[in-house]
Formats: sequence, structure tokens, C-alpha cells
Amino acid sequence: MTAISPVMITPTGKYPDIPTDNAHTGPFLLPTELILDILDYVCPSITESEILQNHLFFPSERRARFKVLRALSQTCRVWRCRFLPLLWHRLEVCTISSGLPEWKYMEQIGPALLTKSNGLLESECLWPYVQIVTVTLVPLGAPVTLDAFARCLSVLPNLHTIEIVHAKRKRMGNFIRQAFEGRTYPTVRTLTIPHNASGILRSCLEVERISCTGIHYQTRLISAMIRDGCPRPRLTTMCEVAFSGRLCNKKKKNLGRIIPNLTSIEVGWEYIPGTLSEFKELSTVQFNVFLADLRGDKLEERLANALEQKSDICNALKAANGNQRKWLTVIYYGMESLNVKFEVEEVR
Repeated sequence: MTAISPVMITPTGKYPDIPTDNAHTGPFLLPTELILDILDYVCPSITESEILQNHLFFPSERRARFKVLRALSQTCRVWRCRFLPLLWHRLEVCTISSGLPEWKYMEQIGPALLTKSNGLLESECLWPYVQIVTVTLVPLGAPVTLDAFARCLSVLPNLHTIEIVHAKRKRMGNFIRQAFEGRTYPTVRTLTIPHNASGILRSCLEVERISCTGIHYQTRLISAMIRDGCPRPRLTTMCEVAFSGRLCNKKKKNLGRIIPNLTSIEVGWEYIPGTLSEFKELSTVQFNVFLADLRGDKLEERLANALEQKSDICNALKAANGNQRKWLTVIYYGMESLNVKFEVEEVR
């Protein structure tokens, strides 16, 4: 088989035109959108909802999409021009090979992230393609690996989403903070990170959406944002976050200054009444109430608290500026034999 030359970026920075030879015959007639729909059905990509479940890693079966796109990009020159950007649209280092014990995942993911980061740094023709980065961070070789990873992110001109599936162990917070110190990623608009990866927040001041993985440590992400004190005027959406009572009582006024344009937020059962009063542009709130394993008096107490919290959220929405329609969604998890119950209402 004739070797396929790498796709190069034109001097203007644009992708090269797809060759027209044989481009209108046989399988080349299939639109790229249709092929992607087929891929989504057969081998779907990792979703944000899966990442929010705070997995350590994903099984090797989730590499199927990457393997298919790589095979398509190596088929011929026409399909290489079509599928190489799709292959590198997402940089993914969060899966382990089948057949290995789970406890050995660090020995795979750490070196894989270092190899991919260094390889991408040396492949300038691929930089414009990468828009989403989905990784698991491990302490094995962290100082060297994270330095290469942080440098790699700096050269990606179209990067808009960083997803950290998991950052194993407490000490990862220090490693991440050191690696990202002084770096900025002005194109990043979406962050999905665990609490101990908060060191990356200062590098992404133009972020518009932040989600936190792991339901037990969501308050720490808010605390980290208040500690760094950097305003984020673009930030409009926060998902899976929580507010501790101590944080709200002492520093909630700073939240309005740091996140002045927040319009949508998702809060949990730890929500403290009065917190949302500082957000003057608020229009959409999702309130998650967890009732699983609660019985008798404890269940009644949780429902009573939820009613009080819901009333406070409604008042915050009513007091917010603007004439846009305002919505509150309450989701009861574990209600009625572990089913999920939704309540959606417009707040006037």
C-alpha cells in the first residue's frame, strides 16, 4: 500500500481542501454527518454525564471510536483529509487495556499521557484539530507528565473543553497547581474537573461553564474560586456544585463579584438558603434532592428542608434582574422505589 503523507496546514492556517479525485463515487458519497451518526450509535464517545460519575478510568472498549476513525483516516487521501480532524478532535487518555487488573491503571495512563503530550507537541500540523481534552491524571511520574501536558495544552489554538475524569489522591492537587502555575488558556470555555484539580481554574479565566465531578467534594471547588479571587465575567453556568454553610456565611458576597453574570446553576441538597441572592442575572436553577436510603423521620426532615430551600431559590430567581423567563427544576433522586421524580416550574 502506498504510504499516506501527513495532512499539513496551509500557510494561512486553514485546513487543506479535500481532494476531488474519486470524492463523488462509492462510499465517498456518504456525508460526514451520517458517518458520525453511525459512529455515535455503534461506538459512542464519552459523555459529560459519565465523567461526572467520577470514574477512575474507562474500559478499553471505549477506544473503539478512536480506532475506527484512525482506520478511516488511513484508508485513502480523500478520507484522510476528512477524518484526520475528527480523529484528533478529542485528545483522550482515560482508558486502560483489557485483561489488566484495575489497580495497574496508573502504570498505563501516566506514561500514555506523557507520550501523547510530547508527541502532540512535535506535531504542529495536528494542533488546530484538537478541541476537547479528556484525561485521567495519576501521581505516577506526575511532575514530568503534568508539565508536558500543561505545555501541550498551551499550543492548541482551538481548545475549548478540558475534562478531567479523575485526579487520583490528595497530593495530585499540589502537582496540578505547580504544573499549571503561570499558564493561561484563553480559548477554554468548558471545564469538567474534580475538586483537587482546582489548580487549573486560574489558567482558564474565560471559562463559561464549570462542572464538578464527585458529589462529596463540590464545596471545595467553590472555595478554590473564592481563594484565587479572579473574576470570571464569562462564567454563566455551573453544574454539580454545592455550598457549605461556613462558606456562605463568610464569603458569599464575594461570589457575586467573582461570578457576576451567572445565569444557570445546579445545586445539591447541601444548599444553604440565601446563597443565590448574590447572583443578579440568575434565570435557571436545577435543585437536586437525594432521598435514597432515607426512611421515616429522616425522610420527612429532608423533604421539609427541601421545601424551605426551594422557596428560597424561587425568591432568588424573582429578585434577579432582567425580564427573561425564569425556571426552577427540582429532581428528587431515590423517590418512589429509587425512581427519579422531576418538577419543572416557571418562576414569575
